[in-house]
Amino acid sequence: MKKNPDKELVKYIKKYDKDYRECPIVHSVYDYANSTVYLVTGRDVDTINQMAKPVGIAKGHSIDVLGHSKSFDAKYAAENFISKTFNFIKRNCRQVKNEKGQPVQLHVYYEPKYTKTGNLSSFVFQKAVFKPE
Repeated sequence: MKKNPDKELVKYIKKYDKDYRECPIVHSVYDYANSTVYLVTGRDVDTINQMAKPVGIAKGHSIDVLGHSKSFDAKYAAENFISKTFNFIKRNCRQVKNEKGQPVQLHVYYEPKYTKTGNLSSFVFQKAVFKPE
């Protein structure tokens, strides 16, 4: 499957996300409990990256001492990072808003493409729309 960003989707996000236009960086945060993907864009990406540093430090220390990255400290740092990240996303992260000032969610629609043998080969971008939360 292709790994390059879809140009039409990027163009759509640029149109509505001022922060992304000014600083075109994206970090995705997966909430597996709710099957939700949060796209953090622009300057907010640096905040997420700063919150992730303790995880890397804890894992590096664990590798040095134990020979693997799965220590209690590394697990605690990762859980703390997830908690802080979701808190930041819900409370402080800049959000795209509609004309009424309400936060909106990006809904992206792709059509799956399959090989002759029935295996998934790629996705073709169809459309993207921002809808109220």
